[in-house]
Amino acid sequence: MVADPEGGGPLDRAPAHVVPVSRSADVETWQLAERLYDGLDALGRYLLIALEDEGMPVASNFDVGDDW
Repeated sequence: MVADPEGGGPLDRAPAHVVPVSRSADVETWQLAERLYDGLDALGRYLLIALEDEGMPVASNFDVGDDW
């Protein structure tokens, strides 16, 4: 969460890992993941990073820097 940033960087404070999988014939998994990301980002309470299946970052709502 974005509260009190004491100690460590944002990647040291990630409390959850979510792997969305769509079981709908009308909604692709990437669409579900995009909606989930946008909804959580709109709350303004969470640090988010979206990764491809191979682990490459594709979006974040904070500066991840060059420490990948």
